[in-house]
Amino acid sequence: MPTAKYEIKRKCKCCGATFLAKSLDSNYCSHTCSDKGYKQRRAEQKRREKWDKVIGEISDNRDYISVA
Repeated sequence: MPTAKYEIKRKCKCCGATFLAKSLDSNYCSHTCSDKGYKQRRAEQKRREKWDKVIGEISDNRDYISVA
């Protein structure tokens, strides 16, 4: 991870606090916020996988009442 040679003020994606980023890739102000962000990303990924599985189980041979 490259370090910044100048001050970068950023807003934390989790709590919204303004902080000085230590590297160019910093998105969170603390380790606690980083952990919360990781848990949120994992939960969202699991939710997407669940919906993809449900959508995949729906067959294309469905009978519908079509309205002209």
